Amino acid sequence: LVFGVCGELPWFPWLNEFYQLKSSLKEFKRANLLERVADSKRRVLREGWGSLGEGWSQFAEVPGQLDAFLRACAAPEEHGEDGDEEEGRLPDYGRLLRLLGDHSEDEDLAAEEEEEEDDD
Repeated sequence: LVFGVCGELPWFPWLNEFYQLKSSLKEFKRANLLERVADSKRRVLREGWGSLGEGWSQFAEVPGQLDAFLRACAAPEEHGEDGDEEEGRLPDYGRLLRLLGDHSEDEDLAAEEEEEEDDD
């Protein structure tokens, strides 16, 4: 999504270089590359798009809604939220739905509140 808005991401050159390696070298370098890419992505989630450094100023243009969606897609422990061990690994799917424009959960809650008021 960000690529479509801003262009090449900082880790694309690293990946392209990796893809050009011989198979035997790929096995040797794969783990380090994956960790480097993951670290960069975590830094963006933690510190924002400005953390990418000079030469990546186009990422200041990432729309706020897209940034919010990407942060919501991240597993909660990756951006500092607490949760129990099992649930802490999953995104908040309700929040993702709301970010995509689904307000049925809000409507369901309003309907439940109306029912409770009618019962009183």
